[in-house]
Amino acid sequence: MIPTKPSLRVKTLEAQAYELMRQKIVTGEWPQGIHLKDNELAMQLGISATPVREALRKLASEGLVQNIPYKGMFVTSLSASQIKELLNVRLGLELMALESGLSLLSGAELDAMEQALADFDQALAQNNLVALLAADTAFHGLIVQASGNSVLNELYRQLTGRVQMLMAIADLSGRMATGNVDHRQILQAMRARQLPEATTALRNHLVATRDALLAVTL
Repeated sequence: MIPTKPSLRVKTLEAQAYELMRQKIVTGEWPQGIHLKDNELAMQLGISATPVREALRKLASEGLVQNIPYKGMFVTSLSASQIKELLNVRLGLELMALESGLSLLSGAELDAMEQALADFDQALAQNNLVALLAADTAFHGLIVQASGNSVLNELYRQLTGRVQMLMAIADLSGRMATGNVDHRQILQAMRARQLPEATTALRNHLVATRDALLAVTL
């Protein structure tokens, strides 16, 4: 049974429902395979079913929920092969983005990446999983954004939530604690505009993260 939460205030209702539900999914509070009943969720949130259904559709576009015919909406369950495929696609997209976008990165974007690393350190010190995932996503998202490739950015957006979900579900406390060491090596090479060094550092980081995730989820 999904726990009852206070009524949402107007922001938009759909946006608030989406943000709340997405957080529950990516942090693992709502586990893979749980049934999400729109009417039940609407009652618990104190809103009508319509914004809940719209939020569910948006979550489905990110691959975080799936509609199983004649059964309803469920938090996505990832098979072993899907996990491997997802993480390998992430690796390919980020490396492609780095190669095409490094020369285009502005000083402001590099500073934003530096801020993401500071946020990562703070979240880690506070044991704040939501903030930690947000900071990690911000850092890697800026690499992709710098490519200026709208198709690449859209593909990356569609898999980000599932990557966050895997990172939260897996016991990666040791990996997360050292993740910013890798991030700083990547950023240092990017600031120097050293593409081979940045590519190697990013590939090593993503492969190590992929292998750690596969080790605890397969």
